[in-house]
Amino acid sequence: MKALWILSGLVLGVLSCKEDKKSLHPVVIEANTHSMAGTWQNFNSKVPDFRLGSDSIVFLQEEPPKSFPVTIARDSLIIDFPTFRYGYKIVLFEGDSLQLFDESNKNSFLRLK
Repeated sequence: MKALWILSGLVLGVLSCKEDKKSLHPVVIEANTHSMAGTWQNFNSKVPDFRLGSDSIVFLQEEPPKSFPVTIARDSLIIDFPTFRYGYKIVLFEGDSLQLFDESNKNSFLRLK
């Protein structure tokens, strides 16, 4: 009987450790125009970088701010500049943080409230 209690305690300990490990990893959520809408600021910046709407992105550090058409498809953000298209891979985390990847960089952003 004592061995059964010890075994039960070990099983509960292992299961609770697995739950703790899951909570250490950020939760990735689906990126779409609704979930990404808002004003975003780079972690390394002191002012907002861009505002994302349902069909456009406005770069706020330009004077005056400039707007360009944008498309979000699965895990990609595509910006249509006047002479070319540029794309980023999106990783959107629960809790309002975002990472945009291009060929050579990873940029991290926080949604402003």
